[in-house]
Amino acid sequence: MMDRLPAAPQALRARRSPTGTTAVGNPCPGSAPGRALRTAALLLALLTPALLPAQVQDGVIGRGEYPFRAEFKGGDFILHWNVAGDRAAFAMEAETPGWVSIGFEPTAVMENADMIVGWVDGQGKVFVLDCFSTGMFGPHPPDTDLGGTEDIISYGGSETGGRTVIEFLRPLTSRDPYDRNLPPSGGVDVIWAFGGTDNFENIHAAAGSGSINLASGDSRTRRGGPFLPLHASAMALALLLMAVAAGVARFLRKKTWWLRTHRPLGIAAGVLAAGGLASALVFVGSAGGPHLRVLHAWVGLGALAAAFSAPFLGHGFLKSRKNKPLLRTLHHRAGWAAASLMALAAVLGLRLVGLL
Repeated sequence: MMDRLPAAPQALRARRSPTGTTAVGNPCPGSAPGRALRTAALLLALLTPALLPAQVQDGVIGRGEYPFRAEFKGGDFILHWNVAGDRAAFAMEAETPGWVSIGFEPTAVMENADMIVGWVDGQGKVFVLDCFSTGMFGPHPPDTDLGGTEDIISYGGSETGGRTVIEFLRPLTSRDPYDRNLPPSGGVDVIWAFGGTDNFENIHAAAGSGSINLASGDSRTRRGGPFLPLHASAMALALLLMAVAAGVARFLRKKTWWLRTHRPLGIAAGVLAAGGLASALVFVGSAGGPHLRVLHAWVGLGALAAAFSAPFLGHGFLKSRKNKPLLRTLHHRAGWAAASLMALAAVLGLRLVGLL
């Protein structure tokens, strides 16, 4: 466990004894320095209970140590907390031998979240980082890498039977621009996650979001649902069908069945693209973020427009007696534009979530 306390006055500063214990100088009791020392010691003793919570960040959650707790994912991740004065003590416990994390006050998915990440390595050494998420899906470097400060006052951790506990003490308010101030009597939006290994750069094994009230202990889970994987699956399948439809029209036009195959493939691709867009809207909305704020979203919207227009242009080409050359050209271009934009959106999406 690490503990950082404000530096004591000069007369109280400890010195290291030869045995490794901490010793304090002992001026003559009757001298002026002695009286100053006794006065300062008395003030420190009186003020310490008001400044420090009762918790000790040792990685062990004692009975009654925290008055509040919130369970997420059926108890796979539990957050405990207690507010005392201008500080808040938290404990994270999760069903994992790897890293655990909590993020405070994200603005969209993970973006701008004040994050604490911790783990216990194979030798029992505890690591805790004060981080900040710079994007909707990361990255989340330590505050110090961004020019901020390390503001964790103390921490501890343990790992037993595949369950990790990380405790930490932090101030409610900070001058670090990469910390989020926590209201002592209000609600706080949180995101949580844990991984299967000690490498917190690896993708998480589980994650979620919700809110807690530091004063009342109320909590709720934000139901994001499986909309992100549904979005990715629908768009990937739409891209595949659009590519196959274009290939049939380009290379198999001499077959008698090419049109009966090409048309339903193109229509199915448009329907899947619409489903992918709907799942993306639900996911971003449930995560509290604004829509259409990244390039991936705009490219995906363009792909959807092209995917919808291609079948209509093709139907017009087949049924119209006028402007057939123009409608055919527009149909071809819309189809290839849809496939190309879907592919670009897929690449941008993979980069957005950190897989590329």
